[in-house]
Amino acid sequence: MPLFVYLGYMRSLRLVFTAFVVWLIVTALSCNEPTSPSAFDGIYGTVRDATTDFGLGEARVYLYESDNEGGWGGGSPYYVIDSMIANANGEFAFEFENTQGHSYSLFATKEQYIVGNTLTFVQYGNEKDVLLDPEAFISLHVKNIAPSEPWDQFGVNGPYADSFNGDDVDTTIVFEVAGNRNHVLVWSLNGETASTDTVFCPAFDTTYYELLY
Repeated sequence: MPLFVYLGYMRSLRLVFTAFVVWLIVTALSCNEPTSPSAFDGIYGTVRDATTDFGLGEARVYLYESDNEGGWGGGSPYYVIDSMIANANGEFAFEFENTQGHSYSLFATKEQYIVGNTLTFVQYGNEKDVLLDPEAFISLHVKNIAPSEPWDQFGVNGPYADSFNGDDVDTTIVFEVAGNRNHVLVWSLNGETASTDTVFCPAFDTTYYELLY
């Protein structure tokens, strides 16, 4: 092969190799560029344990809508327009068309979690987590002991409220509370200065407490 042909051939190879390297660099850089998330046509999120932040798989999620036309005398009611079962990680997504002027909210339920009485409000197109408190129970034993009088009045307040009269009180009440949280019990005999105690209630368990007066 003549020398000038060989040199031209090598020059061409270098150009091809250089172009290939430049292409690799550009491709790598473009792959690392952050991409803007596309707008979601609906509402999505995750149902979570309010105390551990774990996703709650198989939770039932409800989507509510209000037309905000309540006028004078109060707000507009919310109505269920869709529902679904969250996936194993507690994730859900409702795809639907937005109605201008309407508001949306979420509600979720799951076994062994407290059924709340409030909605979780969310803007169309946004992500929103729904938090549920795990259930727990307090077994409260109330008993009067000597000396006691027939006119004794014993009151209990806190997560549970009740009153007990007389000198022959011996009863146990079991009531639901939010798990993995502290709860303050308050009690008083015959209107005297109230006593208090803070009780931590682990989730999915019953905490036993005794009040002797």
